[in-house]
Amino acid sequence: MPPKPSINEAFRELASLDHMAPGDDHPDEEVLVDYVDGLLDESENETVAEHLSRCPSCSKTVLYLGNAAIPSSPDPASSSPAAETATVAPSVAEPLRRGKGGRPWIPVMAAAVVAGLALLAGYFYGASARPAAAYPVDLFAMETWEVRGPDSVSVATPSDKTPYLVLNLNTNPEREYDSYRASLYVEATPLGGALLEQELFYLKKDGYFSMIVPTRRLPENHYRIVITGHADRADANPVSLANFTFKVQHAP
Repeated sequence: MPPKPSINEAFRELASLDHMAPGDDHPDEEVLVDYVDGLLDESENETVAEHLSRCPSCSKTVLYLGNAAIPSSPDPASSSPAAETATVAPSVAEPLRRGKGGRPWIPVMAAAVVAGLALLAGYFYGASARPAAAYPVDLFAMETWEVRGPDSVSVATPSDKTPYLVLNLNTNPEREYDSYRASLYVEATPLGGALLEQELFYLKKDGYFSMIVPTRRLPENHYRIVITGHADRADANPVSLANFTFKVQHAP
């Protein structure tokens, strides 16, 4: 089994995903979380499974953040252990239908054994497909700085079971900033913390960018995300756009 990626590797890889941009048909983060946790109804599960079968980005996200099994087809009956039914082999079913055989209790026992094995297989399959327990994430002391125009920066935690933070940045693509930088700090002391990871990213044409911070791989501590805008001009200084502080607390 290959080793799990470090927080730096996970942050670097997930930060480049742009599958949550508005205006397309990708599921939002809450739907993906509910899919991983098995909370969707049959119709919603079928819709998400169909999307995952043709979307490498969302499939990669579900595998990375939830360690869930991606269905190969949108049929919920084939992807849900609970939907499997125990069947009796023809060699057992035929004597039962005809009422023949020297020992009529043997087919009945065989059928019971087959049904029991099917139930055990479904149980162990479901246990192996369940994602690991997520760490609760609390946002606190959140401060944002609006820049000129219809810009906004936000951090979302869809639920207390979510093993990641979703950072959304909306801005005018014609603005003077040529790039943006997201810095993740671990705040070991009240006076400040050490830089854990830093990512440089560029907006898409519609001025939207979504970044995922995989808190599942963060040790229990306080953290800070700082977003700055950068221009290519030699005399331009970075401009602070947002500063978010959050806490990762391991589940008991």
